[in-house]
Amino acid sequence: MKTSLLCVLLATVLCLSVIFAEARPLEEIKTAIASPTLLDYGRSSRMHVIFRHDRHVAFNCLTCHHKMSTERNVFLPCADAPSCHPDTNVASRTSKSYYLALHRLDSERSCLGCHVTESARFPRLDGCQTCHSALLDDRMQNR
Repeated sequence: MKTSLLCVLLATVLCLSVIFAEARPLEEIKTAIASPTLLDYGRSSRMHVIFRHDRHVAFNCLTCHHKMSTERNVFLPCADAPSCHPDTNVASRTSKSYYLALHRLDSERSCLGCHVTESARFPRLDGCQTCHSALLDDRMQNR
């Protein structure tokens, strides 16, 4: 009962924060939250990552998407925004590095940085396999 109530509360907070944070139709926002996103800009030889927005509903979108397009007021993917992380060379470690945007340990905005911080409360977040899954990678390649 408490878990269900907490989930409903978190979903409500997310929806409200998304609605006020960006001027997008509600159906478009719902679709983005429900749809898994393949993160493979670096074309790494390692396993791809499928990001599930619906598993991150407790976070404000601005936590990760800190840049928005000016013409449509929508969040930009990390590698698509020219001023963000367009350097998709996996070996790059510059401030424009897409790899570091996802793996920087000293940033709560990066996937790895957040997971390391949150793994104290949620041990299942620890380790690379939380995000990098061979099973999911195989499914995406066989689409």
